[in-house]
Amino acid sequence: MQHREPKGLSKRRSSESDSRKSSEVWIPVKETHKMKRDVDELGNKMINQYVFLKELGRGVHGKVKLCKDINDEKYWAVKMLDKNPRRRFQSKLSQAAKQSEGAKNTQLEKIKREIAILKNCSHPHIVRLKEVIDDPGYDKIYLVLEYLPGGEVQWQDDHDPPGPAQSEESARRIFRDLVAGVQYLHYQGIVHRDIKPANLLWTADHRVKISDFGVSVFVGKIKKGKNDIPIANEFELGKTAGSPAFFAPELCNIDIVDGMKSPSNSSLDSSINESSEAKDKLPKQLRMMLPLNKSTPPLGAPIDIWAMGVTLYCLLFGRVPFAAQSEIELFHVINKQPLVYPRNITVSAKVQDLLSRTLEKDPEKRITMEQLRFHEWTTLDMTQEERMTWLDETDPSHEYATRVQVSDDDVSKALTIQVFKTNEKDKIKFGIRKISHSFQNLASNFSKSLSPPMQSDGKKSTSMPVVMGYLPYSLEKKANKLATTGPPSPLDNIVGGADWVRWEPDREWSDSLNEQGSLGLFPTKLLHDRAVPDEKALLIGQVTRYYNYGDSFKLVLPEEIWTVDNEQRALGLQEQFELLGLDTTLQSFRLNREGEIIKGKNVHGILRAPRGEGTEAIVLSAPQYTYNGEINRNGIQLLFSFALFCKKFSFWSKDILFLITDQEYIGTLSWLEAYHGFTSSNNLEFDGLTNHAGAIVSVLNLEFEGTGGYSSVALHPIGVNGRLSNADLITTAAYSFDYAGIPVVLHEKGTHPDHQLGDYGYYNSALKNLWSFIKVQAFGFPTRNHVLFPRYNIEAITLSGIKGRENNVDVTKIGLGIETACRSLNNLLEKFHHAYWFYFMPSAFQFIPISKYVAPLAILIATLVAQSAQIWIASGEQQVTAPKDYVRKPWKYIQREYGSSSFSNKIRPIYMPVLTLALFMFAAIFVGQQTMTWFMIPLLQRLICADAGASRSTTAPVWLILKSFILGLMGLFLFSIATMNPSLSLLMSIPIVPVFLLIRPTANILYYVQMMVLVALSPPVLLFLYAFVQQDHLVAAQLLTNSYFYWDLFGGLLLPWIALAYWPLNLGAQVMISMEL
Repeated sequence: MQHREPKGLSKRRSSESDSRKSSEVWIPVKETHKMKRDVDELGNKMINQYVFLKELGRGVHGKVKLCKDINDEKYWAVKMLDKNPRRRFQSKLSQAAKQSEGAKNTQLEKIKREIAILKNCSHPHIVRLKEVIDDPGYDKIYLVLEYLPGGEVQWQDDHDPPGPAQSEESARRIFRDLVAGVQYLHYQGIVHRDIKPANLLWTADHRVKISDFGVSVFVGKIKKGKNDIPIANEFELGKTAGSPAFFAPELCNIDIVDGMKSPSNSSLDSSINESSEAKDKLPKQLRMMLPLNKSTPPLGAPIDIWAMGVTLYCLLFGRVPFAAQSEIELFHVINKQPLVYPRNITVSAKVQDLLSRTLEKDPEKRITMEQLRFHEWTTLDMTQEERMTWLDETDPSHEYATRVQVSDDDVSKALTIQVFKTNEKDKIKFGIRKISHSFQNLASNFSKSLSPPMQSDGKKSTSMPVVMGYLPYSLEKKANKLATTGPPSPLDNIVGGADWVRWEPDREWSDSLNEQGSLGLFPTKLLHDRAVPDEKALLIGQVTRYYNYGDSFKLVLPEEIWTVDNEQRALGLQEQFELLGLDTTLQSFRLNREGEIIKGKNVHGILRAPRGEGTEAIVLSAPQYTYNGEINRNGIQLLFSFALFCKKFSFWSKDILFLITDQEYIGTLSWLEAYHGFTSSNNLEFDGLTNHAGAIVSVLNLEFEGTGGYSSVALHPIGVNGRLSNADLITTAAYSFDYAGIPVVLHEKGTHPDHQLGDYGYYNSALKNLWSFIKVQAFGFPTRNHVLFPRYNIEAITLSGIKGRENNVDVTKIGLGIETACRSLNNLLEKFHHAYWFYFMPSAFQFIPISKYVAPLAILIATLVAQSAQIWIASGEQQVTAPKDYVRKPWKYIQREYGSSSFSNKIRPIYMPVLTLALFMFAAIFVGQQTMTWFMIPLLQRLICADAGASRSTTAPVWLILKSFILGLMGLFLFSIATMNPSLSLLMSIPIVPVFLLIRPTANILYYVQMMVLVALSPPVLLFLYAFVQQDHLVAAQLLTNSYFYWDLFGGLLLPWIALAYWPLNLGAQVMISMEL
């Protein structure tokens, strides 16, 4: 789970004994039961004295991160594990309740077992555990392990088809280290059960260590402790833990696969019960002698020996020895298929003999660990003296005479369990606080302020360096103290000075309004001052401006490039890349779509970083044609001129990939599929790529049509299914162009944020821009060439030029913005975190996280489900009492809480407070102002409960039962949409929720009014209304066409799913209102 090192060993160790002699002295594992969370000066997360730097890997139950101990400046790998198994939609309260009831926690048992093993193992080829941080007040446990910089042992190369990444000589040295480590484990009575290349890690001096003991077991009861709990038995060993491709045949029996059922109850109770003295007498071939039945072979050390054979086979041939399409087929193949060797790879006869004996299907005949050590191939590259020394030092009975003594208490007390020792009321309160805190954290991720550097006179500063971001809380106290007392602090040079660090809201603005916010109030001064670019936004301005007019046009592309067809233009652009000395590739692709043939060529050039292969990459892309159908002349020219600029300097720490695509989404998809190693499909055929850059971190797509200047630059952040790139990338690009003096707008709309809030036009245009953004995000069909990159977990945005009355932004300025953004991305200290969270944007410099609206939206959906059940239960009652907390005059509450001055600030005309108040009320009820949503829920309950008393009899009317059923399904429907696209769910809930809550069977004109409303909310009419609003009768047809033809590009048939799921509910509501009372 850690970073990879080169494919083979770069140097041979002088002797095996040297590596063992240089092993670390065993130090007892430190146990820490108090955890303190903090952040350092750079905003990195801290746990006690460990600073978290970057993620090394992740698995099902946890993550591994690289950390630095600030006490000794050493690096460690910290494994973070959940004490409780993570299950979707399961609250921590319910998990704690299960624990209190004594339910078995398999995840907890695995962690205990791994800690108990690592605490008591000390060997040069076993990963070392330094510290266990286990705070009873937290549900995570932190294992501080030694950091192995070499990463996993690589066994496959990057060819197609893949081949072995190791030679036979390097495979021997890896296998020899593995034999030494496993021999030690078996001597100590431990079966690893998950031997595979991914669990073998390189050390800095090219040794191999075994890691990941999550499924390992002790054999029998090694030492009786306070609790009589068996550590392992035959049944435990028989569980199919580990990776199926490495399972031994004895683990693939049908009795074991099908639910782990034993023939009788007695077989489970008759597990080995050996004392520590008996354990010492075990032979070196460790065995379990309790058969499940007469035909089941014993389990134990042969399981690991088989996995070692599979691992060696992978190292030698770059493939597993047994493969199948399904797990059941794989188990059959492992049991029945003979061992064969690939014809295209030649290995020695001695290693074939070793493999045939290691992969012997009968565990009784399989080679033993002692025989593995003495096998001729294992020590073939050693002299006789080296061989005897290695055999002597790897004999655990000599060097490790004292066996590990592990009691049941050692396992059961390996870590603590968080248990609620409070009454039921306190449990509920604690759970509510935890949930509330989680939502608050989601919202606060985007609540950090960021502004361009300012001088004391209020003008933009051009001095450097400037550090932009939001100070963590631990530094905020220090900054406040320095700002009020003592000499001037360097923190005063941070954006806005000490006043910015300690932000105090105006007293005339409501504190409640500050915390809550709403869609209708975002242009207010409070929220405008707290625009929310991410705190990790890069150091905009901390670069030197080398980009100039001469660089911009020193390379002028030949004019004939713009007059030929697409394929000829791609060939010409490839030639220009080669003239710049870049690694180039020309890729052809062809799509057969319903008989229509679409073909084209992509071309890219790579400028490699001095660091060499394996680094990350930044992509600058430019389609041949912009979204408007014009040739992307300035965009391609900027890409080439910037490539020429990059060639002059060697400060790039990342590869820079210059990409030019053809045929819009089709060309981009073909290139992305080939870059990530996928092959052609039936309809889409494309060439592979002959060269690659590093792992792509971020993409800037340039679409600048024409040859003249522009009035502003538009930022397009939306990707497939409404997903947005991380706020870091958006902030970096926006502030880079703003730093260059270029107005930045969002989606070709909106006003530059330099306009004052007193400008009434800005208020109205920002509202319009926000809802336009939500609409584009909700429908999930973005319009620019970057949109497919998020599908591959790559941050991407498009920058396009906007023509206006005064096109005074020339290409030189745009080049400066591109250079600033790329150099800032190049200076990034840590990899972008791929959050892809949903949020709204009223401008390119403001973010409104949708997390602020998740809670009330969930409340509305939950209300539909809960009230449907309430109608069902209470439908037989004559009267239903309204909730006592129902407030009859909500407008009085708004006026009392906020007052009109909160909206107008005594500057705007009278219509401004009225407009804001109206928007605020609608947004509060149906979208997201949390306080008002809680306030309006009782009103909705009263409206629904009133239906329960409509019947004069005590029998529930049929229409009421049908309505409860429809409401419940509607809540689930909106929730399912929210999991795919929260923006779309939010927009749909605005008209649908109040209508479905209020409808009921009526007579006369009310019936026809309700029917017209329901028909208007049906899928076909909504599509028609959408086309009418867009003033284009073809837009609806195009929307359906995109959803059909491009479903594979955008990740799913979202709109057809909505129509199929929602239409029956709409028709059911029409049937319900037609029923008799």
